[in-house]
Formats: sequence, C-alpha cells, structure tokens
Amino acid sequence: MSKIPNIEVGDLLINRKTKTPWIVLESKPYNRKAYGALVPAPRRKKFLVVNHAGHKEWVIDTALKVSFYLPCDPWFKDIR
Repeated sequence: MSKIPNIEVGDLLINRKTKTPWIVLESKPYNRKAYGALVPAPRRKKFLVVNHAGHKEWVIDTALKVSFYLPCDPWFKDIR
C-alpha cells in the first residue's frame, strides 16, 4: 500500500542509504499522471525535502518511495 498520499508538510523521512533525517517542506502536484493510467487518475506529487545540513531537494513521489521511509513504517528495511 502506498503511503505517498499520507505524507504532509512537516513529516519526518529517513533516507534509506545514509539513515539521515529529512523533513518535507512543501508538496506540489506533478505534471504526469499515475503510471499506466488510460482513464483519469489521481495526479502525482513532488516534494521539497531538506536535511539537517540545509540541503534542499525536489523529489518525485516514486523516487521518494525508493529513497526514503517514514520512521513508523514497518517495512523500513524493504527496498520499496
């Protein structure tokens, strides 16, 4: 199940590779539709995230799922 719709501004994310915390600063709709959608589908999102060193980065929802996890997520060691 996707947790992307549940991510809001101010949420804490953990980078899977470096285990560093990141915070979501902003979310915007992304121009592409959901993959494989021939009929109208929910729009995708992109997120502005910042780490403890002040590095800001825009991340698309699919990349966010692969690169980050929520601290309360039971599948935090999974590569999804």
